Amino acid sequence: MNFSRRILSGHQLSGWLALTVVALLVNGASAAVITKQPIGGLAGTNESFGFTVEATGSGTLTYQWLRNNSSITGATNATYLRTNLVFSSAGAFSVRVTDSSNSITSSNATLLVTTQPRKVSTGTITSGGQAQVEILLTANGRENIVMLSLGYLTNILANPAFTSAFPSATTTVDTSQTGAGLVGLTVQLPTGEMFTNGPVSLGFFTFDFVSGNNPFAGGYYFTNAPTPVAGMDTNAHALVLTASVLPSAQALGAPALNLQSGLFEQQLVLGNGGSLSLSNVQLFACGLTNDSRTNAIRLYNGQGTAGIDWNQDGAIDFTPFVQINNLTNGESRQLTLEYYVSDHTTLPVPTFVTMATNAFTFKTPPGTAQEISRAIYTNGVFIIEFSTKTNGQYYIQYGATPGDLMNSGTVKTAFPYVIGTGSRVLWIDNGPPKTDSPPTNGSRFYRVLGIGQ
Repeated sequence: MNFSRRILSGHQLSGWLALTVVALLVNGASAAVITKQPIGGLAGTNESFGFTVEATGSGTLTYQWLRNNSSITGATNATYLRTNLVFSSAGAFSVRVTDSSNSITSSNATLLVTTQPRKVSTGTITSGGQAQVEILLTANGRENIVMLSLGYLTNILANPAFTSAFPSATTTVDTSQTGAGLVGLTVQLPTGEMFTNGPVSLGFFTFDFVSGNNPFAGGYYFTNAPTPVAGMDTNAHALVLTASVLPSAQALGAPALNLQSGLFEQQLVLGNGGSLSLSNVQLFACGLTNDSRTNAIRLYNGQGTAGIDWNQDGAIDFTPFVQINNLTNGESRQLTLEYYVSDHTTLPVPTFVTMATNAFTFKTPPGTAQEISRAIYTNGVFIIEFSTKTNGQYYIQYGATPGDLMNSGTVKTAFPYVIGTGSRVLWIDNGPPKTDSPPTNGSRFYRVLGIGQ
């Protein structure tokens, strides 16, 4: 072989001769170069997943795909399709490209396999003369076509129509079975395009009311008729979709600073539009950032924190939540979320995700009753004032009568508990999620338990 070096420059550095070699030419042609690396992703069991590489070089290029650095028999093209995936199909995939002079191996593309790679669900449900039901797709960046059918109660709703969030997509609504309370939907992006990875709003159905005006009373559910719940990628490979009706969370406005408590407050409506009662709903406040002092904005009345892999990519996000028990079908409740912002200026801008889950059980430890120095009802809330010790824990219990406070079967405990400041604390009962219903004047009695007092 005829090896030759082309020297661009040479100069003396500290007595040493430095030579800059800018190219290694082999038989007058450049070596193989990968111009587009293979890309991994998330796929479902029984699906297919394809890898592609693009490369240049001298002469005819040959390919050998590898899984976990071991050659895959017969995988010798620029594309490699892995079919009928199972959990053990996951791994790190790469390809070795060879031309007439050398070989080069691509970077690893990781394939993850799960039973629920993507899903469709209901989003926000609202009413403005018509019932409006948002349809969400939790995508993984491979979907070109999404199909589904939504069922509903015909004695409540009629005349479904769909407004797409993707003007460039071809949207088909199948109304052939609306007499049975079924409507089908197909949303197809232009050739080669895919939905963005993560939560995506496909658009929303609107319905006329046959009776009433409660949008949560529609009894919505996903089904396979007249259009099956399914998807396809850009290569027309079938994709697995799961579907579920989720509780709806709608903010009634931006958070506003309460000068009395020093907390930002935000009103939301949480509703159950499904056909079944929910024993427990958790509402997650996502995307809380830092304020101007670089301190974290905190969900002050958050009742817990859950570590969740939202995109099923191994990245765990610890997100605060509040929970509501026993949300019956067709029911909605108004919640007040409170945010602590140390600079009292930066506006929290959270997004909300809901889940129907098993209840997170709050347990009240034994404590000592504390003196309540003030308890008043004003502007639709109860305000309780009591003295605290620094970092002490204080649980507020409530009941409809004084006797309820002394009965373990009737007394209720508000969550989260209060952390002492070393001075007097104002605690405001503004209803859910702290307590199970909004207070009314004279309807509620309180006691405060201090732990380790």
